[in-house]
Order: sequence, then structure tokens, then C-alpha cells
Amino acid sequence: MKMNKIRVIAIVLITCLLFTFAACSGGGAADGDAKTKAPTEEQEVAKDAAGTDHTKVVSAASAEPTYGGTLNVWKQEFQNDFDPGADTRANQETLWYESLWAMDWGLNDSEKYPFTSEYITGDIMMGQLAESWEADYDKRTFTVKLREGVNFQDKEPYNGRPLVAADVKWSYDRLLGIGSGYTEPVQLMGTNWPEQLQMIESIDTPDDATVVFNLRQENSNETGVNDLMIQEIMIAGHEWDELTDEQKKDWHYAAGTGPFILDEYVLDNHMHFVKNENYYGYDERYPDNKLPYVDEVNLTVIAESSNRLTQFVSGEIDFMSGTNPLNSSERAQLDASVNADKYWYLNKNTGAIAIGLKQNNEPFKDIRVRQALQMAINSAEIHSDYYKLSGDMNVMGLFNTSTDYSDVANWGQDVYDSYAVFDPDAAKKLLADAGYPDGFEFTTVIFGALDQNLFTLAASYLAQIGVKMNIEVAANPMEMEQAGFSKDDPRTIFKNAGFTTLIRVQLGYITGATMDAVFANDPKFDELVKNAMTANTMADRIKYAKDADKYFAEQHWILQLGGSEQMTDVFSARLGGYNGEQWYRIVYPRIWVAQ
Repeated sequence: MKMNKIRVIAIVLITCLLFTFAACSGGGAADGDAKTKAPTEEQEVAKDAAGTDHTKVVSAASAEPTYGGTLNVWKQEFQNDFDPGADTRANQETLWYESLWAMDWGLNDSEKYPFTSEYITGDIMMGQLAESWEADYDKRTFTVKLREGVNFQDKEPYNGRPLVAADVKWSYDRLLGIGSGYTEPVQLMGTNWPEQLQMIESIDTPDDATVVFNLRQENSNETGVNDLMIQEIMIAGHEWDELTDEQKKDWHYAAGTGPFILDEYVLDNHMHFVKNENYYGYDERYPDNKLPYVDEVNLTVIAESSNRLTQFVSGEIDFMSGTNPLNSSERAQLDASVNADKYWYLNKNTGAIAIGLKQNNEPFKDIRVRQALQMAINSAEIHSDYYKLSGDMNVMGLFNTSTDYSDVANWGQDVYDSYAVFDPDAAKKLLADAGYPDGFEFTTVIFGALDQNLFTLAASYLAQIGVKMNIEVAANPMEMEQAGFSKDDPRTIFKNAGFTTLIRVQLGYITGATMDAVFANDPKFDELVKNAMTANTMADRIKYAKDADKYFAEQHWILQLGGSEQMTDVFSARLGGYNGEQWYRIVYPRIWVAQ
């Protein structure tokens, strides 16, 4: 049966709202459905169209905010990058930095709000360092007024000085190479800021409280401003340029305007933060309450999931999030523990693990070969037996089904079935028709954090139609990307299906993209993406993006290994002010804990 597009519905409690996002990431399988109980006056439970349970909890800690205590969070890894221009969606531990905008804490439209993905639009952003903003499309300007009373943290290199408009200009100029001493974009790993900020032509600062973004002609419209607002550019200042290269790598110089001050860091082990006593922020839900609530935050890397379980049960960890923070047996142990009533699960759909099929490699040039590989993957079995998920399988194309850009509901049964139906006999016929009656051999490169067992399972399915997939494990993601982003290297690499932002599509699939591992070089697809990126209105953007989603699905440029996996949050009921939505940096100052 064809699956309708999933719109995740979250129940919002009156007392507590939390809005945030996280990047889709690949990883191991998540086990089981969300832990739920019969609803009580302290809980409300909803099921989305995929059958995923979402349990919202009024914390046992306190229904009213309290101050003090320590918040302990498990981190999968640290990025070890303190540059303000680093990819902050990957560097979620940068609690010392802030941007002009963040997710709107006061929203209550739960059906519209993207609780389970990083899909965001400008209309659901609130000012963080920005107090107000106004676009003038005729003059091609977007003017931002800064919040009053914001100071940098009282440590090197800023020593508590006030935030001014020149800091915002410097922060953007260096990423684009358009001023503040920068004639070329600063070279940073992980993000191509000139592409993501292509709408900005120049920046003026008529006074210390005003920033004027001058927009390019083609981006002086609703979508150009939308794309500017949703990019998280961390604001720092010119003092960063005065640091030595060694100091820039030293955590002692990690400073911004944020709610927490980094005061201890042990490489690849833990970060310790103390509250910024001079932080300007107040809780939107309780306007008289100055933030942050907790005195300390600990971010800790725990490699072994068994150790994570032990520390979570003992109360040393309050929150874990990822594709597989605990395996199925550990989840069973947690369910059976004496503390079973002191924690909650929240499962959320994320992207689908896939393999990019390089179009410049002979076997993959033929769409019949690509379709055959997909038919050979038993996606339904992976969904139910490997991921241990119930409900309909969440098939997705270019875009995640949580976005307005997904067109899966309108694909047509034939396109949907080409991903969902397991038919090895038909796959063999397609291979024979394409000139590969005996199959062929290819190699896929992954990195250690990905689930090798899933790729091994996929290889066993492909072997049944005579296709041998070799699996190589790279030392790190960079080594994997070196293979995948090279036209001259025949090896394929991991790719996600179900993107949540257009910019990631632009970076990953159009002709000449910097992170292309498919090399489709398809003018029709390029045009659809370009039309979506440059559309004058969001309504037009959605139309073009849906067209790109369907076209992408029809072309089978990636081999999906089952439907979408799930992100799993495991959080302690001692947390207050948190109801299980996506966890992100803006959450930390707004949470209180039991003493």
C-alpha cells in the first residue's frame, strides 16, 4: 500500500515548550518503538502516521523552574574545532557561541513545527542576538537591529566587552571574503559558506546596533531572506584574528556571548561548563526568569554503550541521543531496572542510509542496473527485523518526509514500489537486459561510526543476484570522502537519503557540487534545484523542490538500504523544562534539574 507523506505530530504541554533541531546523521540501527505508558495527567501520548510513539513528560524534578545543579549529557564525539565559523550543526557543544537567530521558543503550532528534523524556515525563527529585522526588496537590503545589553564572556580574548554591529559584519565577512580584512573566504572544513550565504553581496554597519545586509539582485526576495536567516553563523569578533594559530586551537580561548563558559576540556573525553553569570537571556516561557537555570553542564564521550547504560541508570548521565545510544539488550535491561519509571524514550524518524552510485562508472550508468540493485534490497525486512520498527516503512527520496519539499505521497505506485518491493527475480532480469547476466563487482567505502552490519546485510542481498559488494572501512569520514568525491576513484561511498535542506542538495548532487559522490551531471535536475533555490516565494520553492524530489527518486542515483532509521532520545525524568523534542544548543540554558 502506498504510504502517505508523514507529518510528525507532537503533543505540546502547556507548561513546557522546547524547539530545536539536529542534523541527519548515519549510524547503527535503532531498536524498538518509543517507551510509553497509559497517559496520565502528567503525560500525553501521540502516534504519528508511522506509528511512532511520542511521550511528553512533565518532569518529576519540578513542574516549576528551579535553579542550580548539573546537567550531564552524553556526546558521541567532539569536533575539536573552536573557530566561530566551524560547522555548528556538527559542533553542537559550542555553548559559548550564539547566532543572530534561533528556533522560536514560543511557537505552539506543533503540526507545522519540525520537531523531528532540522528542516526550518525563516518564519519559525526568533531573534537571538537580533532584536528586530526588516527586508526592503526594492532597495535589496535586509536590516537587523541588535539586542541591547549583550556582552561577550568575561575571558580572553574578549574580556566582557559589549557586542557591536562590527562583530556581526566581521563574522560574516570572513566566511565570504568580502571585508573586515578578508579578500578571500576563510578556509574551513565541513561547510561551504560562500555557497550557503550566496545571497549576501556586502554588509554595512551604520551604527553599533545596526547591521545592513545588501542582497544580490537574484536573491532580493522572500527565499533569499529565508536562507539568510536559517544559516547559523556564530558571532565572534576581530580579536580572534589577533590570536596565534596555537591559541586558536586552545579551548581556553573559546568564548562568545553564550550562556555557558567552557572551563575544562579533556580531548575526546569531556567538556565542563559553568553558567555565564552575565548572560542577557530570559526564559520565554517564564519572562521573569534569568537564564541559565543550571550551574554546570558536563558533556561526556562514552564509547561503550554498556558503560552508557551503567552511568545513565546511576544518574551520572541525564540525556543520550543518537541512532543507537543503547542496543536492544541494553534497552531491555533499562526497562527491567528499578529505575524504569525514571526515564523516557523518544524515537524520531531520520534519513535513510544509502550508497551513492557513481554515474561515471560503467555498471551504474544504466538506470536498469540501479533499479535492479534497489529491487534486490529487502527494505521491508530491514525495517521490521533489523531496525525493529513497527508501522509502515518510511520511504523517502531527495527530501525527508518531515519537510514540505517531500513529494513521496505523489510519486505514483510504480516509483514507490521500486524502492519498497523486494523482487530479486525481476532484478536479475533487469541486470541481464542491461548486459550483466552474471552480475558484477564494486566496492563501497564507509567509516567506523557507520553500521558495518547493515552494509554487510545489504551485500548479502546483492549477492543473491550475482552482484558482489566489497566493504572497506576508512579511518575517518575524510578518508571516505576522498574516495567518494573523486571521479577517478571507482569506489562508492555512504550517502543519506532524505535531506532536510536545499543547500545540502546543492552541495551534494548538482553538477560540479563540492560534495558530489554520484556525478549525475543531469541538466534537468540542476534546473529544478536552481529554480527552487532562486524562487521568489516559498510556495514556488516548495513546488520546484517537490518536482526535484520525484525526479531524483525516478533516477535511482542512490541505493537505499531499507526505509528510514530512527534517532532515539533517552532522557531522565529529573530534567525539567524539556519534553523530548530535538536536543540542541539553545536547549541547555532553558532546562532545570532535580536537586
